[in-house]
Parts: sequence; C-alpha cells; structure tokens
Amino acid sequence: MNIYPDFTFFIQMAFFFACVWTLTHLMFPPVLAVILERQKKIDHAQRELKERDEEGRQMQRDYQEEIRKVRVQAQDIRNKARNESAQYEREILEKARQEEIKLMQEERAKISARREELQTQFEKDRSALTQEIVARLLGRSAS
Repeated sequence: MNIYPDFTFFIQMAFFFACVWTLTHLMFPPVLAVILERQKKIDHAQRELKERDEEGRQMQRDYQEEIRKVRVQAQDIRNKARNESAQYEREILEKARQEEIKLMQEERAKISARREELQTQFEKDRSALTQEIVARLLGRSAS
C-alpha cells in the first residue's frame, strides 16, 4: 500500500479549504444571522414574559391589598352597626325601665290612695258595724 502524498492530495486539500472558505463566508453568516435573530426574539419574549409575570404578581398583590382593605372596612361597618344597635338597645331598655318605674309609682300611688280611701270608709263603717255587732250579740241597741 502506497501512503505517499501525491498531487491529488493537494487538490483535495484545495477543495477542502475552498469548501471551508465558501461555507465560512457564504453559508455560515446568513445561518448565524438567522440563529442570532431567533435568539434575540427568544430573549425578548422571555423578558416580556418576566415583565408580564411581574405585572401579574403586582396586580395580584394589589388585588389582595384591596380585598384586605374592603374586609377591614366591612369589619368597621359591622362593628359600628353592633355599637349602634347596642346603644339603641340600651336606650330602649332605659326607656322601658323609666316607664316601669313611672308605672310602679303610679300604681303605688293608686294603691295608697285606694288604701286610704278604704281605711277612711272602714273608719266610717267601723262604728256602725261595731254597734250592729254589739246589738246582735246583746239583742238590743247599744247607744
């Protein structure tokens, strides 16, 4: 077997370098430009995705903050309503107590007046009744 380089080897080397030069100067730059453009688009899309993701997270935080504020306002409204209703209840109970006291005093005054009236009537009727009882027991009039 003959391994010595001959003229065809140099021709093959020339073709090889011509192909490398052709590929390097004519084929690779457009392909690399397309690959770089694609990479730029991917990077841009990823940056945009991160920005939108951050916007979404910010919107979610804002939404949660608004929900928290609304819950606090609702709690304040409930507390205010409870306080107002408790105050209204105290006022009604106080009015009822005052009315009860007034009615009790009126009834006590009526009872006291009726008692005095009955006592006066009893005092009037007592002497007549005493005389009648004595007369019935003795069988005669006790004058």
